[in-house]
Amino acid sequence: MVSRHSPGPLPLTVLWMSGVVAAAVPNAPPQLCVNNICSAAPTLTPPVSATQTQVKWHPGHYMLSNEADRSADGQTASKRYEQGLVVAAGPNVVGWAGVYTWDILEPTKGNYDFSHIDADIAALSGKRIIIGIVTGYSPSNHLPPYILNDASYGPSPNAGQYGFWTIYSGAGVIGAKWRSSVNSRWIALIKALGARYDSNPLVEAIVDHDETAWNLDGGSDYSIAGFRAQWDALGTAAAAALPTTNFVQQHNWVQGGSIQDSADFTQDAYTRRVAFGGPDIFGYSTAHSNPAYVWSQGAFMGGAGTTPGTDYRGKMAAIHDVQSPELTGGLGTYTPQDIFNFADGDLHVDHILWNYVGGTGPGNWNGGANSVLALINAHPVTHKGCPAAYTSGCRTN
Repeated sequence: MVSRHSPGPLPLTVLWMSGVVAAAVPNAPPQLCVNNICSAAPTLTPPVSATQTQVKWHPGHYMLSNEADRSADGQTASKRYEQGLVVAAGPNVVGWAGVYTWDILEPTKGNYDFSHIDADIAALSGKRIIIGIVTGYSPSNHLPPYILNDASYGPSPNAGQYGFWTIYSGAGVIGAKWRSSVNSRWIALIKALGARYDSNPLVEAIVDHDETAWNLDGGSDYSIAGFRAQWDALGTAAAAALPTTNFVQQHNWVQGGSIQDSADFTQDAYTRRVAFGGPDIFGYSTAHSNPAYVWSQGAFMGGAGTTPGTDYRGKMAAIHDVQSPELTGGLGTYTPQDIFNFADGDLHVDHILWNYVGGTGPGNWNGGANSVLALINAHPVTHKGCPAAYTSGCRTN
């Protein structure tokens, strides 16, 4: 997943004061306080009506947080700093994409705590938010305790714990969403997020950051067929729970699978009105040394290099990360311009989510002419049309 960088000081501390929720905008705070000086909350877009089915559609450049929400304090200094940069960046940065762990959002079974998300929406002062959710991936396990302690969610490699499997030789974990017992609880979380935020005009998308490729350690009960069935069940449920909100199932390559499996998963996502996305832009490119990435992006672009298939560009929404390894040299010596050229010119990505990187080194956010922000200000996203999969249309106000 994403890594954490030191953010530096935040010039102004912005806090939303608690109070009665405004009726016109879901979750809107009544006033904004800066350095103890309060004013009325900003005027926001009216909420999406319960009967409206057009998908909220605000393509462009977003900042992707480099810190997953892994603590009881959802408004950490680094998050506030990132959000302050997004607000200050002006209209060329559409919004901010946060990442939230399952255990924070559902501390006990069926009881959800979305206060961290609400605080982030408020701190963004009218900018859009994309909500990313994860089960693990980092060295820490972020499944809720009720799953970890219940054998009905299936085994793990760790004695006395359940519902997950280790990845990368024990360096991380992933929720066992190929099991219906675990996936049904993940779906319940999606439904709860939909009930709370589908009508909120500022919530642009929900992103499942668990991807499809995990390098599972040996001994698991995983199978491609079992995972595909649960992947499809999740996509179907998400489309129903989020009729006006983009939903992304991140897809790089299918664990243990082939290019045909990637094509099958992409087709399944398309038929369920699920957006395409992944962790790194460079994939279907001879410059990238990892052929695994070619599988999902090759399938998305019509299977060039394999048996030609459907070109989903313009048919599916493409909401894609640019994570810090790609920006800072871990996946090749790409500049922000190189990444944008491929994302916009080849993949036709409509929402580009740039990981925040501090300092002045490669891929930094705002440190000079070669920074991400300089690229954003010079090169707006050009593919902004409503995807064909959204048959009810898109809402741009």
